[in-house]
Amino acid sequence: MQPFTLFGAFYILHNIFSSSTEAYRHHRQVLTGTQSGVCRYGRRLECCYGWMKNTKGQCEAQCEHGCKHGECVGPNKCKCFPGYTGKTCNQDLNECGLKPRPCEHRCMNTHGSYKCYCLNGYMLMSDGSCANSRTCSLAHCQYGCEEVEGEIRCLCPSAGLQLGQDERTCVGKLPFSR
Repeated sequence: MQPFTLFGAFYILHNIFSSSTEAYRHHRQVLTGTQSGVCRYGRRLECCYGWMKNTKGQCEAQCEHGCKHGECVGPNKCKCFPGYTGKTCNQDLNECGLKPRPCEHRCMNTHGSYKCYCLNGYMLMSDGSCANSRTCSLAHCQYGCEEVEGEIRCLCPSAGLQLGQDERTCVGKLPFSR
């Protein structure tokens, strides 16, 4: 048995650290480019960090806090559905505050979307613009109107309102009773 020397200790430590550095280089992540989330670890192909195999055997991105109104497209990265924003797509996007505005006259933000309304005497067009309408003006609607299958129909600007008996003015909805 050889006596333990300072040189011997240095030799052992050098071999430990250089082999662990070599091992690190051997297992470094390298994107394969054929499928999202697949990395090469030496000779093996596995899911990259932040990705996990799904039931179909494909690597799927993992979002720690989820994507409420969107989809996880990368580790902790959400792509929000239209009408939503935020890191986890949990915030309603107020489209009425965007530039350019989506509606010509009146805009009401709704959860995940918006609704356009026109002033009295105008008719709502499919692109959110308002067209001058003698027919709409003659209908005397409180909040504008739309043409549905050739018929003029008055509109109310919120879900809490409905057309009254006169079919022109809006009144508050009554709570559901049994």
